[in-house]
This record gives sequence, C-alpha cells and structure tokens, in this order.
Amino acid sequence: MRPRFPLSPEAGPHPHGPGGEPDGRALYVANAGAGSVSVIHTDTGTVTGAFHARR
Repeated sequence: MRPRFPLSPEAGPHPHGPGGEPDGRALYVANAGAGSVSVIHTDTGTVTGAFHARR
C-alpha cells in the first residue's frame, strides 16, 4: 500500500480533482484557475512536473 500524504502547496493554487495512473505511481492534480496540472510522485509525495492544460 502506498503512503497517504496531504497535497503539497507546491501542487499549485486551488488543487482540484486528483486522478492517478493505473499503477498508482503518479497523481495528477488540476490547479483550478491556473490552467495547469501538477504531477505528483506518490512514493515520495513530491511534485515531479507540471504542464499547462488547454481547452
């Protein structure tokens, strides 16, 4: 079982609607109002990247 951790403020402003990879290694968090998505490594709880979302 992977550890649980609170979303880091580094995930971005107003984190919303997390979704994960089928293997559980990454969590994707939409940053409401910022137009971006943060990628969080679930083993370490660290933000490993982010990308801008387009409509």
